Amino acid sequence: MDALEQLSQYRHIEPVDDGVVAAAVETISAAAAADHRRATARTWLASRRRRHGRRTAIACGGALVALAGGGGIAAAAGLFDSATPLPQAQLFQSSTDPAKVPGATLRLSVPGPEGVTLQVVTDHATAVDQSDTCVALGIIGPDGRPAATHGYATCSGLVAPPGSTVPPQQPVTTPSGGVETWKAPSGVNYDLIFGQSAPGIAQVRLVSRDGVVEASEPANAHGYVVFIPSARFTSYSRLIFTDTFGKVVFSEDLNS
Repeated sequence: MDALEQLSQYRHIEPVDDGVVAAAVETISAAAAADHRRATARTWLASRRRRHGRRTAIACGGALVALAGGGGIAAAAGLFDSATPLPQAQLFQSSTDPAKVPGATLRLSVPGPEGVTLQVVTDHATAVDQSDTCVALGIIGPDGRPAATHGYATCSGLVAPPGSTVPPQQPVTTPSGGVETWKAPSGVNYDLIFGQSAPGIAQVRLVSRDGVVEASEPANAHGYVVFIPSARFTSYSRLIFTDTFGKVVFSEDLNS
């Protein structure tokens, strides 16, 4: 039973107050993301070479809690995952220089392999009945021009039924993102792990199952990126997020 089916049992309950409606909207938004996590979290490696994959969550939050006592739940239950991004999001997805797309925000810039600069960029496209939240990786060469042949971006979105509106964008509470493979001019393939970050995150690491650190990069509350030669990714595929004190706040085994 998915999140919307769980909540449909409250469709005939009389409304209580606006607070219940607001809580329902927030719950549905979180549930949609949770349903998508369950469907895609096991396919990191299988989908990592897709050019325009859906956003895949790195860390799980909590269990869905069904709300009782409000007809506002039925109104919120019409939201569903968007199949086609808005035109602005499609432009962002396809760009090899996402930081230059109008409306996009550069979140992080770090030195990458073989002299390139890796940029984490976000964009949020909205319409009355749809919203798309996207994160992209820009690979900029030493000459200042894009070093990628196509865009590296993931998006997630919500669509409301005709005549309805989507709720406001919710604050990010857990990191999310994807894995892409980039072939450097030298011929070496690198796996690039990037995405949206979350409050409290200051560093991201790739470690082995024994805890040996292979790669480490600074991060912030808005974005992260870390890279590794593809040949070594299988051995060092546990992603660790830490705060400024070195405490682990999120983690995920990307090869599980």
